[in-house]
Amino acid sequence: MNIRLANKNDIEDINNLFKKVVKDMKTKKIEMWNYYYPFCEFEKDINSNTMYIIQENNKIIGAFVLNDFESSDFNSIEWTINNEKWTSINRFAISPEMQGKGYAKKSMKVIEEITKKNGYKVIRLTVWEKNEIAIQLYETCGFKKVTNGSYTINDMLFIGYEKQI
Repeated sequence: MNIRLANKNDIEDINNLFKKVVKDMKTKKIEMWNYYYPFCEFEKDINSNTMYIIQENNKIIGAFVLNDFESSDFNSIEWTINNEKWTSINRFAISPEMQGKGYAKKSMKVIEEITKKNGYKVIRLTVWEKNEIAIQLYETCGFKKVTNGSYTINDMLFIGYEKQI
């Protein structure tokens, strides 16, 4: 497994990856992504050097974004680890045919390494309350649910998780 920053040459493969992921999520009744979002963010993610791709045998099998972008939704959460430099995980996906093989957990370890290397002390993320697969991954990897604060998009409740590195 190799993880590197995405570049413009990867966009077609990234789009194909996320098309498979969105289709798979829909079959699992995880309706938080569609054929507009997250695709509308990829060019910005790549241009800002915040999107990483996960490769196996030179094939893109996953992706994620690490950034410290603050939004009003994100700020509605009462994070418990404050006064530390933080980054957040966004748009984390593993190809459906590669799920269940440990790539997500291995990627989370690399995310922690990247976080430390870039001087961050905390990783934050938000997750749809019904995305039990993702919640299980994050909790297994040591993330703690934030008890106060959440936000709603299209009647979906998103909750915060954080981990001190």
